[in-house]
Amino acid sequence: MRSLPTRFFARMPVIRVLDLSNSELTDLPAEISTLITLHYLNLSKTEIQSLPVELRNLTELRCLILDDMEKLETIPSQLVSSLSSLHVLHAQMSANSQHLRRSIRRLSLQDCTGMKTMEISSYLQILQMWRCFDLTDVKINLEKGRGQKLSDLSEVEIVRCPKLKHLTLVAYARNLLSLTIEYCESMQEVIVEDEEIGISEVEQCSDAFSVLTTLRLSYLSNLRSICGGALSFPSLRELTVKHCPRLRKLPFDSNTNCLRKIEGEQHWWDGLEWEVQAIKHKLNQHFVPK
Repeated sequence: MRSLPTRFFARMPVIRVLDLSNSELTDLPAEISTLITLHYLNLSKTEIQSLPVELRNLTELRCLILDDMEKLETIPSQLVSSLSSLHVLHAQMSANSQHLRRSIRRLSLQDCTGMKTMEISSYLQILQMWRCFDLTDVKINLEKGRGQKLSDLSEVEIVRCPKLKHLTLVAYARNLLSLTIEYCESMQEVIVEDEEIGISEVEQCSDAFSVLTTLRLSYLSNLRSICGGALSFPSLRELTVKHCPRLRKLPFDSNTNCLRKIEGEQHWWDGLEWEVQAIKHKLNQHFVPK
């Protein structure tokens, strides 16, 4: 079956589960928007090339499965973020799906229960994840011929992912402008130097955070380090650190000159350890107690 009969969905107005997987279906009719009670939609291993923008109307959809859709080329802009009830998005793609990976520039996920590992495209521009309570790791999908990893990523916001241990991938986001991490209680380091990643590889990221302008770290109760060594942060203008009691050092060097506002608790600021006191004296004028 390569296409659905006319008015196929009109016959099932209160359906909650729709499984069209493992079929030769090439087109999903726009009238699927009438299935306003739909909770589960599985399109895995179909030959659909484009998802209809009308999927945005499925506001009760909780689970969307798009595994092994080798012909899929287009996902409408902001489709995923429009599905306000979506809890699970599963999109395991083969190597043949590079066009689709490149077309996804903004990824916003929330309430993704059970998802432990997330692999993102190296072409991603914006990454937002909220309330992914089981998430422990976010990785980069390395694509053949892709020189700089995550060179397009400009904004990252990670909120309430309590099992996430680190976010080392931002070390390779050369054009990252804004980084926000909040309520990630298991995170001890933002950029980790370990055997899997390799200390020498992390050290080569000397231009990490080179264009970052805003850094917000809040309610990270176990955070001890942002990165292993000092970096210049030449473009950083605003730093917010709230309720990160174990963060005793900031990775700034004498070339950190653009900071204009530092927000945090007074007792945290007073207790910071500085290898070069001159850096503290230079930045003290920009500190705003909260």
